Amino acid sequence: MIRRNSAMRIDHVGTAVLLVDPRPFDAYLLRSMLEGMPAEPMRVTVAETLEAGLGRLAARHFDLVLVDPTLRGTTPEHAVRALVEAANPAPVVVLSHRPDVELEARYLRLGAQDVVLVGDVAPADLDRRLRHAVARQLKVLELLEARRRAEHLAAHDALTGLPGRVLFEERASQALSGASRYGRCLAVLFVDLDGFKQVNDAHGHAAGDLLLRGVARRLAASVRASDTAARFGGDEFVILLDHLEGAQDAERVAASLVERLSRPYALQRGPVEVTVSVGVACFPTDGRSVATLLRKADTAMYAAKRAGRSRHRAWRPELAGAAPRRTYTVTRYGRRRPPIRAGASAPAPGR
Repeated sequence: MIRRNSAMRIDHVGTAVLLVDPRPFDAYLLRSMLEGMPAEPMRVTVAETLEAGLGRLAARHFDLVLVDPTLRGTTPEHAVRALVEAANPAPVVVLSHRPDVELEARYLRLGAQDVVLVGDVAPADLDRRLRHAVARQLKVLELLEARRRAEHLAAHDALTGLPGRVLFEERASQALSGASRYGRCLAVLFVDLDGFKQVNDAHGHAAGDLLLRGVARRLAASVRASDTAARFGGDEFVILLDHLEGAQDAERVAASLVERLSRPYALQRGPVEVTVSVGVACFPTDGRSVATLLRKADTAMYAAKRAGRSRHRAWRPELAGAAPRRTYTVTRYGRRRPPIRAGASAPAPGR
């Protein structure tokens, strides 16, 4: 059996077959053949109508669906399409009683794994083709899972599991489009740990990694489902706050983050206390692009560090004269060029 659970793992526990066939005698013969296979008998459940077949699929899992598409009350194409959708991830094999190349091609385009001419196939060949259909579907599922994992790794930070830069900027670009269209306010928060280098020096890089994971967990728990917390690398995190009433909401969140993220972290050698500095930039008052909001939030965060750390600062026009630590360039579709350091500016205090 091919069974996919919520974690997308695939388990093998036998072969359960749903046979949807409007001809009771043909269904009886085919069921007897499949259940009498010497290598590995199949367990066959029979349904005579499309509705009955869909009901069986809704009630339990099957590894394979066989269908004679000449069902009452529907068209062959509709029957195949409906069963393919309902059976997923199990494969669907169409049973045909006469050769028709064009019709067979349509069934395959609708998602059927194979089309078998039942009158011309020997029991051993039928058994082989059905098991090959199950094996092919299993391979497809494994490839899809591998692709999903690769896409997740490409879009998320390997250490913390938070979204990375590219995924953050894609979501921020989409949120900006919606905010601009509907007149909403949103904010970008730039979060940086104070004295992270000292933690690495005193406790080692393994402890530093544990600390970053702890910060990431608190960040993810501190934002709503509609928001995004991301890691930009090192000890830098960025938050997108969408659907705000105004800039004061963003500052309240920033103040709360300073308090929550500064509580002690339990590491292997004992509790460690760190503080954070947070910079805030809001749309539309502080900028209308992702790059501008990132730059201004970063500059505001740097101002918070210079003011004594363990605090937040919102972007203000008077900060415009402060040299930004880097220049942000966000290209189309959210792809981001690496940040370009502005001159030879010194690192932030305590980094």
